[in-house]
Amino acid sequence: EALRQDCEYMFGPSLLISPVTAPGVTEWRTYLPKSEGGWTDYRTGKHYDGGQTVTIAVDKTFIPVFVRNSAATLSGVSLLKSR
Repeated sequence: EALRQDCEYMFGPSLLISPVTAPGVTEWRTYLPKSEGGWTDYRTGKHYDGGQTVTIAVDKTFIPVFVRNSAATLSGVSLLKSR
């Protein structure tokens, strides 16, 4: 399933980028590959299990970015921003 996605891509081993490629949309579907520990939405901090397609609210001010949870901290430095 992951190989069938035409817009999203991995940026290194830990970040999944899902750029919005249609104008004026308010929701965007992203496939999250299976991953031990799942994925976290970088902007909201919400956790998602891998192996599924999720629909998230979007606007023109950001692109969806998900952090692979097995990589949420590297050398004690959090990849997720403080809330």
